[in-house]
Formats: sequence, structure tokens, C-alpha cells
Amino acid sequence: MSHGSMRYFDKNSKSGHTSKTINHTRIDSISSIEEKYVISPDILGQGSFGTVYKATNIATGQSFAMKKIDKQTLGVTGHKMLEREVAILKRVQHPHIVALEEVFETSEDTYLFMELCDKGELKSMLDSTELSELECAKIIERLSSTIAYLHDNDIVHRDLKLENILLSAGVSDPDDRFNIKVTDFGLSFLTGGSNTFGNDKMMTTTCGTPMYMAPEILDNSVGYSHQCDIWSIGIIMYILLSRKTPFEADSEDELYEKIKAGDIKFDGSEWENISQSAKTLIKCMVKVDPAARITAKEIRDHHWVKGESDNNNEDSQLTVIEMMKMFHRENLPQADVEIKIAEVKEADAEEKKDVVAEIPAPRKKFTPKDKKNLPDNRRMSVDPHLIAARKMGANSPRRTSLPTSTKSSPIKISRNRKPGPDSKREDRKQTNSQTVK
Repeated sequence: MSHGSMRYFDKNSKSGHTSKTINHTRIDSISSIEEKYVISPDILGQGSFGTVYKATNIATGQSFAMKKIDKQTLGVTGHKMLEREVAILKRVQHPHIVALEEVFETSEDTYLFMELCDKGELKSMLDSTELSELECAKIIERLSSTIAYLHDNDIVHRDLKLENILLSAGVSDPDDRFNIKVTDFGLSFLTGGSNTFGNDKMMTTTCGTPMYMAPEILDNSVGYSHQCDIWSIGIIMYILLSRKTPFEADSEDELYEKIKAGDIKFDGSEWENISQSAKTLIKCMVKVDPAARITAKEIRDHHWVKGESDNNNEDSQLTVIEMMKMFHRENLPQADVEIKIAEVKEADAEEKKDVVAEIPAPRKKFTPKDKKNLPDNRRMSVDPHLIAARKMGANSPRRTSLPTSTKSSPIKISRNRKPGPDSKREDRKQTNSQTVK
């Protein structure tokens, strides 16, 4: 019989998306599921509390990821994380959030049928793929848009990291390599209003993955807000561009001290050809004071993310070499590559001319006798062959592997850390596999 269903959004939701009912059905055994789905024996992923399989709907032929969770092994903390994840996935509907299709539940197991993300984790892509600034910007644009949507709907993720960003084939564009899907809402928090998991704007529980955790989570004497997600986006962007983590440490205490100091550096050789605009954006996110951080919407609309010229003329130029790399990765014929590059250069040259026309040339020194020969309206001239194609900055040096130091949670949160005021309401998270909670 039906155990209950819930629409993505109630009448008070801030989103304009069409609501969708999520069926949550209690069954006696898995045989009821097998009447509707063909379950592959191959394991897609495995974690501390369960296993993920591929399941295909017999009637429609559509494939899903079936997450089987053993409720008997969850414990109090695990049950709370499962309840959070299901409740939030029932509330949200966004193109870059993993969609929940339906839920089945027996006395022993819970089965979540979710959108199948068959391209793996974003972190895995970095092990073998060279990303340009333009490609990194596309990822950050989609990620920040997703987090802005969550924040608008009073949801704080609290565990953003590369392993919790999956990749899926694009629906409208199957060749879209960066169709990201944010997942794992076990630690997420609903702020404001009346809800199952807390009704305060400020959170106090220390949780998350250490490398991505904001300093106010570590030192949460006064609590923290949704801006903790912004810090995590900054760390993700840093790793995407450099393939290194910003804070290297040999111990938990050393890592925490570096995070609290927030002294992020760009002094490695991998940063030499990264645009100043990108570095500035990271600094706007990785600020110790959460009130001083940029918001998710401001990240989404930032000129570096949108691929636009910086009004402050920091350096948002995309080189011809960078464009050639990008267009060749799209398997375009050489003739089409040359046409695209020419179009970008021509558009940029026209924009430059408009700007330059408003800039007076620097005056040279003249003697009094020469003043009568000084032109009334001297303007600077520009050689169009020297104008680089507008967009993003110099080409990035080739990088071939992601250092092992980027693996999530090599350091666990100390059990001796002083608990927050609401520790009775929320349990600390123990780091486990990110594929299944």
C-alpha cells in the first residue's frame, strides 16, 4: 500500500517549477519492485549503508540508479541522514540536481530510484581530462546556479565536494561533457519555517568533509549560515583550475588552522597562466568572514563565469591557442575552427574599437611653438592583429593527474571537538563513501 507521496513544491515554494508527485510505497518484498523493473546484477557503487544498481523500467525502457539501503545498519545518524536526503529530494526539481523518481520501502530496506548519472564523478574526470578556464567556468556557472536555487528554497547543502557532483549525458545535447548533477543531501539543512530537521536560520553542528569545510563550521560558537556552501564552491573551483588542494596539512589540527586562517595562495607554476579574474573570484568565495563572501547568484553572474570581459580590465582574454584546443575537442573540421576563431576575434575587435574611441591618447610633451600644431582630438590607434580573442585568460598548462591529496576526508572530524548547542538534535557526520549513504 502507499506509504505516502509528496510534491516537489508546496504552495509556499519559491520556485516556479512544475510540481511532480514522488510515490513512496511500502512493500512486503523486493518482488514487487521486480514486477516493474529489471534490476542489473552489476554494482554501480557501494558504500557503508548500501549498494547502487542499474534498474530499467519494463514499461518505458528508462534506466535509473537504484540505491538499496540496509536500514538495519544505519543507526540513529544514518536514519536521520536518509530521512533528510529523501525529504529534500522530494522538494527539489532542478536540471543540475539528481532527480528522485520514486521510493520503495520494506521492513529491512529502502530503495531509492534516482536519475542515472552514467558518466561518473566530476573528480574522476579530472584524473584524465585537461580542463580549460572556459570549461571550468561552465561547471562553476552550473554549480552556482544550482546552489542559488537551493538557497532560494531555504536548503543548505553542507557537503559540496567533487565526489558529490556527478556527470550525466545531456538530454538536449548528448555531447555535453559538463552536465553536472549535485547529489548526496544527507547532511543538508532546511532553514526557516517549520520542518523536521530544524527551524533556525543558523546551524551549529560540525559536519562535512574537512578539506571543503568553511572556517565558521569548525569554529561554530555562534553558528553558521548558507554561506558555508560558497566557501565549498571556492575550494572546488581552486581544484578544478590547479588540480591541487588549497590547504595542505599533515594533521587534523594543522588543516583546521589553515582553513581558519583562510590564507589561500596562487604561487605554484600551475597558476602562472590562469587569469587574474579567476583568482579574484576564488578570493571572493574563500573569505574567512562569511558576511564578506560573494553570494551564489553573484558567482553565477560574475564576468569570469559568463565568459565576458572584465570591466576593470584585469585580464579576461582567451588566447587563440586556447580556442583551438576548445574547438578541436568538439571535433570540428579545421575550416570550421578557423571560422569560429575569426568570428570571436572580429567581435572582440569591434568592441575594442568602441572602447578605444572613448580613450584619449597620452600626450607627449610639446614646446610652446609646437602647441599650435597639436591635433584637437587625438585618439589612440589599435592594431587589430594584436587584439586577442575575448573571453577568459591565457591557456592553461597541461596537467595529467589529480594529486592524491585531493581525495576527500583523509582526516576525520575530531571526536574531542566541543559539540555545538544543537548536538542533541543533529549527530556529527562520520566520513564514508560518497556514492551511497
